[in-house]
This record gives sequence, structure tokens and C-alpha cells, in this order.
Amino acid sequence: MLITITGPSAVGKDFVKEAILATFPQVSELVWATTRAKRPGKREMNRLSVTMHEFQQLEQSGRLAAIQEVYREYYGLMVSGIVLGQTYLTELHIANIDAITHLFYRMVRIAIIPDSIELLEYRLRHIRKTETAEKIAKRMSHAEQEIEQIKKSSELFSRIFVVTEGNQNTIAQSVLGHLETKITRRLQ
Repeated sequence: MLITITGPSAVGKDFVKEAILATFPQVSELVWATTRAKRPGKREMNRLSVTMHEFQQLEQSGRLAAIQEVYREYYGLMVSGIVLGQTYLTELHIANIDAITHLFYRMVRIAIIPDSIELLEYRLRHIRKTETAEKIAKRMSHAEQEIEQIKKSSELFSRIFVVTEGNQNTIAQSVLGHLETKITRRLQ
């Protein structure tokens, strides 16, 4: 089974992923190869940073799936580590949901969106503090499009959670509650 989390930059996907992994030790995070450099101070156990040449070699050897370009950086799912019968977790851009469905028999798709675009901008500027003004503007433009796509494709998701200022912990708990029966039923 695969649990996917979809949402724009700075919505809190990492926070929710950490809560899922801490609560359900039987869930493993999928590993992505990426040309993006690691963010300073961020633990990214699910990302293998590679050069563009290394990425192309992985792609040509058939070891990557769901290849995507996001903000001029490339990502590809490392398929070699996927074990049949295991429950996995990953972030997934809405445009790539179809590209990964053939790899998993069962998927639980979750989306997280903000109640306002201003909340994302605030988080990028004042909490994350790792982006230039130009990158923030680009992320905000993409975020608006991504939120609209999620809303238009709501049937793809088992649930869409809306983040407001101050309810991040509540959202994580709600996601855990939503997943609990799905994961425990899977283990029985």
C-alpha cells in the first residue's frame, strides 16, 4: 500500500509525514533521487542528492519511476527498494499521481491545502526562511495552480485537509486518525 501526501510548498507535508512515521513504525518512506540540494538544517532521509549526470544514468538504467521536474530540479522515485506487501509513504505532486499508480495495488491519497495563500507565503518568508524572494514568488505562483488542481481533482483523494494558522497539530492528528483503520486493516 502507498500513502501519498499532496500539497503546495510550506503547507506542512513534512510535519504530517513525520507524525505518520512516528506513529506507524511499519510504514517506510519511499526514496527519491533528486538534483536539488538539501535544505540547510532539514533532515531529508528520503532524498538521495545526485548530479544531473547521475540522475540521467539512474533514469537510463530503469531504476527511476515517476520522473518529474519541479522548480527546475529533477526527482525520480527509486524503484529498486520497493518491496511487495510493504506500506510506504511519500509526497507526490498532483501531476504525478497517475505515474505511480501502476507500482502499487492500493493507494491512500491525502491532500493538504491552506485556507489562504497568504498563510503559505508567511511560512515561506518567516518560518522556513530558506528561499530567495524570487523563489518565493515562483513557489506562490505554483501553489495557487496546485491548490486549484487539487480542488478540481478532489475525487482522487480519500480526504483533503485544510490547514489554518494554528491547526497544524490538529491536522496531523486528523490525518493519523484517517489512516489508522486503513493501516491496521492492512496488517490483519
